[in-house]
Amino acid sequence: MTIPWIESLLGLGLSPGDLGLGHVVARSAVVFFYLLLLLRVAKRRFIAQRDPLDVLLFLLLATMISRAINGSASFFPTLAGGLVLVVMHRGLTRIAYRSPAVARILRGTPVELVRDGQWVEPTLSRHALSHDDVEEDFRLSGSASRVDEVKRAIFERNGRVSVGKDAS
Repeated sequence: MTIPWIESLLGLGLSPGDLGLGHVVARSAVVFFYLLLLLRVAKRRFIAQRDPLDVLLFLLLATMISRAINGSASFFPTLAGGLVLVVMHRGLTRIAYRSPAVARILRGTPVELVRDGQWVEPTLSRHALSHDDVEEDFRLSGSASRVDEVKRAIFERNGRVSVGKDAS
């Protein structure tokens, strides 16, 4: 049961090709404030996209919610689906917080790329990272430019490389 003026404003029941500028603008405004609310529910960690679980929520939420704006999916059920994704994410992150085994499955584990200024070749191979790829990360982080300047480099769960430089 919808309120007639809301149905008219949002173009509910219209096919995507029949939505006018006003409908898309109204849908965009509603979705904007709805997503703002969802982001408050999702907490800050989602915005930081710290690990694969956060990136997954971002991708699913973005593709799902865009359909509510362009009319290719039902408006309110799509928004409800977005809420379900955020609640699931929040629940899974809580479970992962309490269970290291679940955290490893959902988030992955950091791996060592450099140890004492030497490449850890099996790890580089397993993650399809070349020396050039990792040295680029060194330079972009401003931490080093060559492997022999690095005490330890870790390929973190979020895809970034953290670097510990040698004290010498």
